[in-house]
Amino acid sequence: MIGELAEKLGLHRSLFLATKVWTSGKDAGLKSMERSLAVMKSKRIDLMQVHNLVDVQTHLATLREWKAQERTRYIGITHYTAGSHGEVSRVIEREKVDFVQINYSLMEREAEERVLRVAQDRGVAVIVNRPLGGGGLFGRVRGKPLPDWAKEFDCDSWAQFFLKWIVAHPAVTCAIPATSKVRSPDRQHAGRPWPDARCGDAGADNGRSCPAIIALRGRAAREDWRHDIFIHRLILRLQISSVAIESCHNCEDRRRRKH
Repeated sequence: MIGELAEKLGLHRSLFLATKVWTSGKDAGLKSMERSLAVMKSKRIDLMQVHNLVDVQTHLATLREWKAQERTRYIGITHYTAGSHGEVSRVIEREKVDFVQINYSLMEREAEERVLRVAQDRGVAVIVNRPLGGGGLFGRVRGKPLPDWAKEFDCDSWAQFFLKWIVAHPAVTCAIPATSKVRSPDRQHAGRPWPDARCGDAGADNGRSCPAIIALRGRAAREDWRHDIFIHRLILRLQISSVAIESCHNCEDRRRRKH
């Protein structure tokens, strides 16, 4: 459906197409990837990932060939369980990949132990899946209002609150929340503004006096910061915990990829 709509509406140039190969064996992998090109109605995929590390060595070898042939712009690996983070980290250290997709949220923070650090050190872009904990985070805050100070950072829903915490991490490139409700994307939009490294430890007053926040409010009004991964045009920098802003960082640090 995505390929058909993109073709009919002439959207291919404005989309970042990402998909996965999830099978064993070189021939099966090639067949799967060729089918992805066919259904996307494109001669090139922006990002092709080896899903769940299935036959990862075989498929990465193929993907390197595809990248050299410009059939894919970027290659990567994925996994969705914390128990696999160790192997994910080893693959990042051992292989040259452009992206890694892993689970990370306020209720699944294991990626902080190694994966995010390794990815950042190696210059690997990070896509976060399950940023809302598979919906579990909403159960934990059901019936609880957002703290008043969250409005200062344009948070008007718990979804925005959770997503801003995610995309604030200096290693994170973007988050890909899933939804079964048409109205949810608007509620999940991260919004602006965002702080940076000048804030330091802003916990004492929830960041209200942070000079970076004050300066960036004006800056955000003048500049349009964009990122085209999965059509999320605004990737914002804000890290919030349930009690305070934990840390801030320079928003330029994560603009490592220009698409």
